[in-house]
Parts: sequence; C-alpha cells; structure tokens
Amino acid sequence: MGSLELERRIRDNWSGAVFTDFGNAFDPDFTREVEVGAGLGVRWRSPIGQVRMDVAVALTEEDRPVRLHVVIGPDL
Repeated sequence: MGSLELERRIRDNWSGAVFTDFGNAFDPDFTREVEVGAGLGVRWRSPIGQVRMDVAVALTEEDRPVRLHVVIGPDL
C-alpha cells in the first residue's frame, strides 16, 4: 500500500496537488491484486492547520467511481 503526491504552492497559503494511491488494505481476502486511484486537490494552510479538498477517481474499478475527500487539520 502506498501513495505518491506532488504538492506545489500556488499563492500565499494556497497550493495544489496531484496524487495517486495504490494498495488493497481493506480486503481481508485480498482477491484483487492492487487497487489504484488518482486525483487532484487544493490545500489551504489555515490558522488551525491544513485544510485539504481532494477529488479522486478509482482507476481499477470498472465503473470508475469519483470521491470527494475533505480533511481539516494534520495527518494522524
């Protein structure tokens, strides 16, 4: 399981990101080899910590679902 991300500062406290995630951490039987997703994100360094908004698409799923992720604060 892993992730690659490139974040680039756009202006002041704003940055953009492109990323890919790969792995299969949620399937205890591990029936598929590897799941892959990719997406784009916007980051804002706020006074309470980083605010991230990402849109990701599942590349290895047949119907290619799109997901929105919003995270406020540091990674745990």
